[in-house]
Amino acid sequence: MTERKQADRARAQLARQIAAYSLALPVEELDGPTRGGADIAFARQVAMYLAHIAFEMSLARVGEAFGRDRSTAAHACHIVEDRRDDRAFDTLMDELEAALRALPLPETAIEACHASAPEQAGERPVLADPAGSSRPAHRADAGRAQFWRLRQC
Repeated sequence: MTERKQADRARAQLARQIAAYSLALPVEELDGPTRGGADIAFARQVAMYLAHIAFEMSLARVGEAFGRDRSTAAHACHIVEDRRDDRAFDTLMDELEAALRALPLPETAIEACHASAPEQAGERPVLADPAGSSRPAHRADAGRAQFWRLRQC
């Protein structure tokens, strides 16, 4: 899988998660291969719309990232646009778009943290957790280490 496709899928997953959370639905149901109920289908349409608008992905890329066709992504965007006539829904969509746009690009955030806190060669990194304790990092902590480094930036 190309790097662009991986990035598109990651963005689609973020859009799914924020749509599911804001519409009070389990994100796993949005990932299903079938349409699902009307509420699930609408949440998936919202996620597709958010991926298209907030991440500026083409409809073809949105469709591919969601495992659907380009025309399905276009239909989703039309449905959501039509619902934006409702002031409360429009406000919700504006807030969700802003939240997704505010996220830093992964490579930008990682580079910023590495530049601000370079590790000395041979020194074992120490992780800080929210409770304030610190402990030596281990291999199994690689994902958590990156999370805490990003969080401390």
